[in-house]
Formats: sequence, C-alpha cells, structure tokens
Amino acid sequence: MTSRTQFPSERPRTYIPMISEGLSDTGRVREVNEDAFLARDAIALWVVADGMGGHSAGDMASQTIIDCLNNIRPWTDARSLKLDVIARIEDANAALRRESAAHDGATIGSTVVCMVALEDRGLLTWAGDSRAYRIRGNVIEQLTTDHSMVQELVESGLLDPSKAEDHPHAHVLTRAVGAADTLDLDHVPLRIERDDRYLLCSDGLSRYVTDDEILAIVSGTPVPGAACSTLRDLANERGGQDNVTVVIIGCGLR
Repeated sequence: MTSRTQFPSERPRTYIPMISEGLSDTGRVREVNEDAFLARDAIALWVVADGMGGHSAGDMASQTIIDCLNNIRPWTDARSLKLDVIARIEDANAALRRESAAHDGATIGSTVVCMVALEDRGLLTWAGDSRAYRIRGNVIEQLTTDHSMVQELVESGLLDPSKAEDHPHAHVLTRAVGAADTLDLDHVPLRIERDDRYLLCSDGLSRYVTDDEILAIVSGTPVPGAACSTLRDLANERGGQDNVTVVIIGCGLR
C-alpha cells in the first residue's frame, strides 16, 4: 500500500528538491501489518514505525507515532524543529504508556525512525531497530545504530557481527517508544547534498535484504516508488515473514 498526504498550502523548506515514495506491506506470513509510515515532502518529514504488542496493539502503537508526528509545526529554525520532533514522540510515548496501563501492563510499543530537513540540513531521530541509510555516490551508509541486545553484544566485543542475525535474542529491543516512562532517543545531524538518496525502513526489509543489494537497487532505479516496490518484492521472495516498510527520499529530483 502506497500513501502520500497532500497539503496544498505548505511550502518546501529545503534548498534541494526532495521527493519521496513509500510503501508498507503485510508480508506473506503475518495477518496484520503493524508497520506504518509518513511521507510529507512539502514539510520535509518522513517517518517509519514498526509496532509491537500483537495484532491491534502493534498496529495502534505505530499509528499513534505517525499521528503525533503528523502534527509537527512548520518551524523555520533547526532548534525548534528538533524540539518539536522530540515533543511529538514523547506525546506518543505517554499515550502508549497510558494504553499499556489500561491493559494490565501489556507490552504496547513501537520503533521509530524520523527524518526532518530544513534548508540543506537534516536530522535523524530514532528508537529501536528501524533504520536509516544514505546512498551518496556508490556508497551506502547505515546512519542509525540498532537499539537491540545483539547490537550491544557486538559493540562490547562479545559477539561476532556475522553471528548477530542468528543469535537467539536477535530481535530483542533495548529501546522503543512506549517501552518505558522515560523515552531515550538518539539523534544524528545531516548535511544534505544533491543526488543523495535516503532510505528509512523497518527490520522487515533490513533482515532479508543486504546493504549491498539496497545500494544496487536504489542506485539503479531512479524512481523512488519503483525502487521501494523492488525492495519489498525481494524481501517477500525471501520468506516475507515480517511486515516490510520502506520510504526512499531522492534529493534533487523534480
């Protein structure tokens, strides 16, 4: 399912035109899509969220994040924009904590990766293992670091990176929106250049498609929507055991 919300009164906030497409797919195994995404080129805001908690709870959790971030104001200074992003995600965290309390402490949460841009600068904000990549020239770079148990083991030298995916706790998160009363977010500032490509995704993509494959598909497919579809299809061909969501932002496209 592809979605884009149009807001005719909005004006671009970036020096470089930024055009995106996104899609979210249930996959071949699960009955419910607990992922959600937002792509609002006009105000330079893109989000992917991957809910957890099962069925309607995970679906509700990811959509709560999307709904809160969709209310970001069109700030014209970077500090206010960053603070607004944090405030909106904190609003979502509080809402999910209330929902969890109403359901006897049940796990109701979601990952989030959010990108905003202003002029030639950008900001990534995230919690969990949904990822952001940048493709610049012939190089792909993972810009986010997974908030997961295996990532901590890798960083401490206790686990070989090649064995991370097969570890029994491979998908145990150490941070997520809704997981605790106090929200812990990470941020990375960006300098945006013409011809950059940015990709946000849930782990339903990154678990099944390698970085090199992402690079080849995005670099070889100039239309973001077509690249999203190709990546989704590849993840599904390899089992489709999880929901898969991907948003690709092309810089300098018209």
